[in-house]
Amino acid sequence: MDDLERKHFLKTLAVFRCYKNYALNKVKKQILIYDQLSENHKALIPDFLSSLSKIRQCIEHNNNFINCILANSKAEIFDGENPLSDQNEAVENVLKGDGSVKTRFSITNVDVDKINSVLKQFVRDWSSLGEMERKQSYDPVVNEIKQLFLSSDKKPSDIKILVPGAGLGRLAWELANTGFSCQGNEWSLYMLLPAYFILNVCSEPNTYTLHPFITQFCNNLTCDNQMTAVTVPDVSPADIPSDVQFSMVAGDFVEVYTEPDSWDCLATVYFIDTAHNILEYLDTIWKILVPGGYWINFGEPTFLGVVEVIVVDILNAVIFYYSNILPSGIVSP
Repeated sequence: MDDLERKHFLKTLAVFRCYKNYALNKVKKQILIYDQLSENHKALIPDFLSSLSKIRQCIEHNNNFINCILANSKAEIFDGENPLSDQNEAVENVLKGDGSVKTRFSITNVDVDKINSVLKQFVRDWSSLGEMERKQSYDPVVNEIKQLFLSSDKKPSDIKILVPGAGLGRLAWELANTGFSCQGNEWSLYMLLPAYFILNVCSEPNTYTLHPFITQFCNNLTCDNQMTAVTVPDVSPADIPSDVQFSMVAGDFVEVYTEPDSWDCLATVYFIDTAHNILEYLDTIWKILVPGGYWINFGEPTFLGVVEVIVVDILNAVIFYYSNILPSGIVSP
């Protein structure tokens, strides 16, 4: 880990630490607005202040969960890291902070709003509330892989599957739980740190309660909608077959995976639209898949990066450039 990576790691921890102040400031703004109302108008919303008090309690619940994540967040959790000698002390200084680290790292509301995205991602990946969304996006990929490989002569645990853009790790876990050896790859520390916690520390279902929408003061029919409670994880992440190799690796997909013919299958869900250059992704996919391997994709490309290529162009590239050299299967459920 070089100095730049270390700084990014510590800033990520600091952003998590700043969540509580960020969320409580949103409550304070609501109180300021309320204080400006006339007494007659205040009388029309008699439960407003008590609702804000409940919202504060929900923020505390979220912060307690975040503290659990931070308590298990060390740079050495990532494969291949070589922490600097003073890293542990630096991390502890951040973890023991009360928000004063904000000025040190120039943290903005945009930075801290990423934590809201993480909490909502927990809903999709690790709660019963997200089951329907997982069925719609993950199940087609898992079912396709089962159909392709479970009838083969190879043991499922001998099939190596890579999940780029793994997020909080649920798709990779589902494949490992099915019996395949699977590795998730994720670039964002905002996802990697919570993923490590949920996959390696949480052992019992429904241990933690989150309120993922608590800082959302608009588009709520009722205050109860805003305070919606979600328990995670909905399963025991430790319950995977003992002969399965399962891991998460940090880093950029194109930079980390360079060994040719090393994966039987790639599974991607809403990943290819993260590419700055989709053709570079295709080069990497072709290179690392074994002959006869498969790329299973779910999610249409939106391409917000530097090179915006329409779908027809991608298909043409696959057909005319990769057709003679790409392994046999590209499946997009």
